[in-house]
Amino acid sequence: MTENETQAFVSKVDSLLGDPQHLDQDTLVQYLKLIHDELWQSDQPTDMLTNAGSEICHIILPLTLPSKSHSEHVAQEANSILDLLVAYASPRELCIFIESMLQTLEWESAMDEGFEAVGSVVDRFGHNMQVYLRVFERLQPKKPSAFLDFDGFTRMLKSLPVIWKHAMVEEESQRVSSSSYFTLFKNLLHISVSFSSSVRTSLANWDKASTP
Repeated sequence: MTENETQAFVSKVDSLLGDPQHLDQDTLVQYLKLIHDELWQSDQPTDMLTNAGSEICHIILPLTLPSKSHSEHVAQEANSILDLLVAYASPRELCIFIESMLQTLEWESAMDEGFEAVGSVVDRFGHNMQVYLRVFERLQPKKPSAFLDFDGFTRMLKSLPVIWKHAMVEEESQRVSSSSYFTLFKNLLHISVSFSSSVRTSLANWDKASTP
């Protein structure tokens, strides 16, 4: 597949899904099924899947979580495409892309807007990190310098004390809200531990490989 053919396919995907809020749910599902069929044929990945994975992921990823603009059915179809991308697209390109998504999450403004905004950011962060960890297992960098810049992860860690503070402040007056903040805090800690474990495993593998 030539670069022009790859870009033509990415443009086609973008034209179908680039403005999903103006599509009815059935049409959106049909478009996603059409894209899936073009990425996976005869029980194997096509060149479009392996060559344009990160660019397609940029378009698909926002649809993989249910929201007010699309249904659970849409999210399921989008996740079936995401599964193909995680398994067959370039792991390094996908890691770079997902990390750029993590960096754009607005933790600070969400804190000012209240629990619902924070919860939305936590949901997106958790979902994107789960995808990231699946891809990261395929990346298996040969040396520590191959690790990417984890700014998005660092920003999340900096938000943890603020979330805890919100929970403590509301513990007496708003018990339900306080409990919700504690739950968000716990979820983020779980993600942090999973990520740290993946990094530790990769470093251990590098150490074994580099030891004479």
